[in-house]
Amino acid sequence: MITGLKKEGLIYVVDNHRLYRDIIKLALEKEGYTVRLFEDGRHVLKALAVNKSFRGSMPDLIICELNMRVMDGLALLDKIRKHFHPQNPIPFLFMSSSENNERIAAAQARSGNLVFDKRVLLHPMAEWFTSFYSNANPYYPFCHEFDQTIVE
Repeated sequence: MITGLKKEGLIYVVDNHRLYRDIIKLALEKEGYTVRLFEDGRHVLKALAVNKSFRGSMPDLIICELNMRVMDGLALLDKIRKHFHPQNPIPFLFMSSSENNERIAAAQARSGNLVFDKRVLLHPMAEWFTSFYSNANPYYPFCHEFDQTIVE
């Protein structure tokens, strides 16, 4: 359980690596949270704009990769803080596999939270999933294509 976050809270997970998104989602849903997944910051901004326009549910927390191709986590944080509830900002938690201490320090300073290291928390789990399952396995939890050659 995440301290200070209501059990049925809505969490946005933003990462350009699908496997990491899926692992985080499984863990958070097991704890009772509602999770929405996003590949990059642009999609988050679109979802927030729709929620704001239609008075929908805003996330209680955003967990975001610091380094992404389309829009990095710092740019996303800045846009959210500027355009969505600036007086009551959405809590932001960064994750990264980078060793760029300057970016990590900037993320910590701007979010007010520590940046967690995906290499320590998620990479071993992702390696295990990859080695345990294969795309040819019909029970692979993240495979959307079923390999018909293994069905008799």
